[in-house]
Amino acid sequence: GMYLSSTGISALVAKLNPVRFLRIHRSAAIHVQHIAELYRDIGKTFVVMDTGIELTVGRSYLPAIKDLII
Repeated sequence: GMYLSSTGISALVAKLNPVRFLRIHRSAAIHVQHIAELYRDIGKTFVVMDTGIELTVGRSYLPAIKDLII
């Protein structure tokens, strides 16, 4: 699900297991086991979660996504 927090996302992500969670945007981190699909469209990369939620991958987070699929 999606959660709102008054704590900064960097602090939250630092507490998560880096093997299971991946930061994909300045405002989003995901559990990698719930990724259903990755695709590119018009120069942007998207992650589709197993719930059907579609998220944009920030440019600075692309290397982490590429490491995941290689």
